[in-house]
Amino acid sequence: LFVILWEAMLLPVYLLINLSGGSQRKNASLTFMIYMVAGAALSIVALSILGSSVGFDMEQAAAKAPFLPEAGLCFAIFLTA
Repeated sequence: LFVILWEAMLLPVYLLINLSGGSQRKNASLTFMIYMVAGAALSIVALSILGSSVGFDMEQAAAKAPFLPEAGLCFAIFLTA
C-alpha cells in the first residue's frame, strides 16, 4: 500500500515542478519522474526477489543474513532509500 501511495504522489509533484518552475522546468520535471520511477522499480524488484528467496519472516532472514547470496539486493534496496 505504501508503494502505491508513494507512486501516486509523484503525479502532483510532477505537476508542481512543471507548472511553477523556471525555463528548464519541463526538463527538470521529466528528469524527476525518470529517477523516481526507476528507483521505485528497482526497489520493488529487489524486494520481490529477496522476499521470494528468503521470505518475509525477518527473524529467519536475520539468521541467514551473513550467508545471503542476495546481499546485492539488500544493497540495491539501500541505494533506493
